[in-house]
Amino acid sequence: MKFMEGVNKMFDRIGVIGSGSGGRAIAGMVANKGYKVTLGYRTKRKVATIKKRKTLEVCGALEKDVKLESVTNNVQNLVENSNIILIVVPANAHDAVIDQIAPYLVDGQIVLLNPGRTWGAINAYNRLKQLRPNLEIFIGETQTLLYTCRAIDDRGVHILKVKDEVDCCFYPESDNILMEDIISEMLPTLNIIDDIRQTSLNNIGSIVHPATVLLNSGAISRQQEFLFYSEGMTRAVVNVLEAIDEERCTVIKRAGLESKSLLQWLGDVYGCYEDNLFDAFRNVSCYADIKAPPKLEMRYVLEDVPTGLVPLASLGDYYGINTPNIDSIIQLASCMFNRDFMNLGRTIDRIGVPEEILHHHIIPDLASYFTEAMFS
Repeated sequence: MKFMEGVNKMFDRIGVIGSGSGGRAIAGMVANKGYKVTLGYRTKRKVATIKKRKTLEVCGALEKDVKLESVTNNVQNLVENSNIILIVVPANAHDAVIDQIAPYLVDGQIVLLNPGRTWGAINAYNRLKQLRPNLEIFIGETQTLLYTCRAIDDRGVHILKVKDEVDCCFYPESDNILMEDIISEMLPTLNIIDDIRQTSLNNIGSIVHPATVLLNSGAISRQQEFLFYSEGMTRAVVNVLEAIDEERCTVIKRAGLESKSLLQWLGDVYGCYEDNLFDAFRNVSCYADIKAPPKLEMRYVLEDVPTGLVPLASLGDYYGINTPNIDSIIQLASCMFNRDFMNLGRTIDRIGVPEEILHHHIIPDLASYFTEAMFS
């Protein structure tokens, strides 16, 4: 097949689309390993010093000024000069980015969403098949962003933490075996797994961010400074997060997957093992100084609701599982932002999630099963 020609290339040229905190972090870490990295940006003033010097100032997990191959807002140039394209933008911008890069992609290239959020790789795959039916590339997603990081002005990034292990999966999953060595060489903390549902349904950001923002909306609207995790996550807010996470885990179990609670995830990713969520958030060291967002209209709601909570609610509805707490956050966000997130978000019908994915190892509702058996 034509795409096999791409597998034999030297995958040493990386294009990073997105120059926010995550894009800068991944560009800096990969460039430090010797890859030729092109950083793509949208707003010049936000990367003025980086562009002028072709250098990223990186501190924290890496203390170094890292040279970049190029800094550009020319999408065609970035795509045509890259073997691997890392998309590091909010998931609600994925469609726009896919539409932009589609005309310039060639067989054998790798596109990796960092992260995909829920059904990101399937969405990108289906969209590209509509735009370029004969194109043969590799499309994958990570479960979350590899780094806890914050941008430094227009010149660099502070990497607070390199997460111990982050799951990654390509779609179709049969591509994983071809991608594993290439991806692991570039990003060693990525763990290739063979189930796209695992990376999609363990979208932890959607459990943590929207409810915390909405339940602190008064303080955020007043531009009152507070620490997002240690002060914004009161015991009452954490109670809501636990209820949302319990619904997510119920949906995941019904899909036939082993569920990992938010508390377990914090232990696995940050090495913070506590017996309750309230204490866990306060003891993740890299969360300690993170401030609340300065405004409500940002990715914690605009990204995480339509690409995280909406897919969970949609999947719950498909399996016949009630998700009242997830539904309430979607409804509250829709009311506060005057937009219908349920109709704008990634429902399984809108994304086109295949039936074989939805029914793969599904665990039936045993109570319903026995009730039907008894009265049939």
